[in-house]
Amino acid sequence: MARCGENDCEEIGRFPASLGNEEEASGAARDILKAAGAARHRTALRLSSTQALRKSLVLPMAAEGELRNILSHQIEQHTPFQADEACFGYRVEARDRRARQITVELTVVPRKFVDAALARARRWGLEPDVVDISTDAPLGPPRINLIAGNGGGANAWPKVNGMLAVVALSLALAAVVIPLEKARDRSDALLGEVAELRRASQQVLVLRGERDALAKRVRFIADKKLKAPSALAVLDELTRIIPKDTWLYELRINRPEIRISGYSPSASSLLGKINDSPMFSNPRFRSPVTRPGNFDKERFNLSFELGFEPRGEAK
Repeated sequence: MARCGENDCEEIGRFPASLGNEEEASGAARDILKAAGAARHRTALRLSSTQALRKSLVLPMAAEGELRNILSHQIEQHTPFQADEACFGYRVEARDRRARQITVELTVVPRKFVDAALARARRWGLEPDVVDISTDAPLGPPRINLIAGNGGGANAWPKVNGMLAVVALSLALAAVVIPLEKARDRSDALLGEVAELRRASQQVLVLRGERDALAKRVRFIADKKLKAPSALAVLDELTRIIPKDTWLYELRINRPEIRISGYSPSASSLLGKINDSPMFSNPRFRSPVTRPGNFDKERFNLSFELGFEPRGEAK
């Protein structure tokens, strides 16, 4: 135990937290307070630093007047704890008047552990006014108050008759130690979930790109089909341009290529007629023209391509 002034504390006695029962612990605490003449002073419960999670936040200077309300809404954002499951205190570490910002040290402890420590102190006959966290200076005055209704900032130590004389109780490791490993595991799990969501979103973007590319390709093919003449239109155009003394025995349409085979008095003249059609282009013989026996017609085998401009739409 220690008696704290405005700037430091002095030890007034010790007793083991592992006494046989709560009655012995209560008696030891009361004896120390009575001997030091401090039994009527305010009491602070100081928990081990291993029980707390600390984080520095940078906030606008205008927020200083409502820090507790603001921080109470940011517990879940900055720590792995739910707001209603945690006790917190804070102190302003620095003020940057040029940038109009303040740096705030936020200290968070799960509520159930603070409640357990308070219950144990009350069983010892003490009613703490302040719950603080120990620092590198164990005999320094409290810096925060985890149970203060108005925030527990730098002036967490209430004044009594113009001075800061109080009695502090240090439970150290006698209090229930916060399972920080569980908090870290939860934080790691949350980070894993965020990474998984990020990977999933990237996969969605990739799939969306593939979908758009496929849709574009489908539209391209559909446009081509709309522009390309139908088989009936091809037959109509061939009927128009092929002379009546020429006849076909084979027609193959394998877009964009068309093949025809047949007999004609002048097979070479067919190349010009096909080439002049707005629907066809690039006519060529696929094999030499022949004249079978004493037959008066030439046998031909030629191919050409669709020009995608049906008759009546040529420019």
